[in-house]
Amino acid sequence: MKIAILGNLAQKITRNALGGTEYFTYSLVSELKKREHKVILYALTDSDVPVETIGFFDSNILSKIKTDNLGWVARTSGVLQLGLFRDFLQHQKEFDFVHVSTVEWYYFLPLIDELVIPHCITVHSQLLDYPTLEILAKRYPQTRLIFISEKQKRLFPEFKYNQVIYNGIDVDKYDFNREPQNYISWLGRIIDYKGVEFLPKIASELPYEVRFGGGNMESTFFQEKIKPYLDQKNLLFLGPLNFEQKNDLFKNAKVMVNPIQWDEPFGLVVPEANACGTPVVAFARGSMPELIKDGINGFLVKPDDLEEMVKVVKAIFEMPENKYLKLRENCRKHVEDNFTIQKMTEGYEKVYKKALEDWREEK
Repeated sequence: MKIAILGNLAQKITRNALGGTEYFTYSLVSELKKREHKVILYALTDSDVPVETIGFFDSNILSKIKTDNLGWVARTSGVLQLGLFRDFLQHQKEFDFVHVSTVEWYYFLPLIDELVIPHCITVHSQLLDYPTLEILAKRYPQTRLIFISEKQKRLFPEFKYNQVIYNGIDVDKYDFNREPQNYISWLGRIIDYKGVEFLPKIASELPYEVRFGGGNMESTFFQEKIKPYLDQKNLLFLGPLNFEQKNDLFKNAKVMVNPIQWDEPFGLVVPEANACGTPVVAFARGSMPELIKDGINGFLVKPDDLEEMVKVVKAIFEMPENKYLKLRENCRKHVEDNFTIQKMTEGYEKVYKKALEDWREEK
């Protein structure tokens, strides 16, 4: 099958992408190629993927956007996405299928009627209020949406086509480690709703080092809420991490914390840490109850109960060695059973096939 994938334009799509959406797209196009599909990626021209890339600008233009206003960034990216989509429409008959994999997915809905080939859209984020989504569902009912968790799907009105496919990772590329070091890890974008501002408090409450990494260091949030604490004892900031550095952070951690402040639709860092054997302690928000089976591959804590999170982390450090090793083994198995790139790609292949069949019947 010849597939066009419209990627996010917020950053380059590479193996070392900091964003979950970009890493999802990299993993998907790589696995589709292995399965002998012909894939063309519409994205930033300096993306580094194993398939042909089409675009009309590189990441240098985005580096000129200096703002903490996510709405402004989304609108800028959205306008550029529309331009790239218009380019694709001129060549769409060369493809069997188009898959939209962007954060600003809703920008494409008014142009859905322009498609003459079947499609699907992975909903990587919400970003719109329910009344607006309800209007879109009624106006564009033929839109085929793919959600990345059941929790996310429940936040949306009923479109004609919608289903859940969990994100997956290439488990073999993550090193399973039975003998981690005695530190706590965190990884993500340095922004308020990720809960990174809780790390200094966690570090001050426990006799273990908290090591964390992520980008967005130019932001006002980082400068005001994180930077003043970087000299604190037991707190080590690692900056943006490439894949190998991320793998090292996860595999050598005793536990990872995820004190999220929003209903995150997935959270790729959870299966990534689990693949290395590292359990995750998270606030029970968004998709966390779907990704974490309490006591199996981590522990769920009541949202915003930082005191309880600290207690659970402390209990993990104090576990008997044999019990803790079993926990790490369960973490790896949980990912192998539920969140592999192979399982994810098989899900999308079924969507492509079914959409193509439906489209042919409707013609």
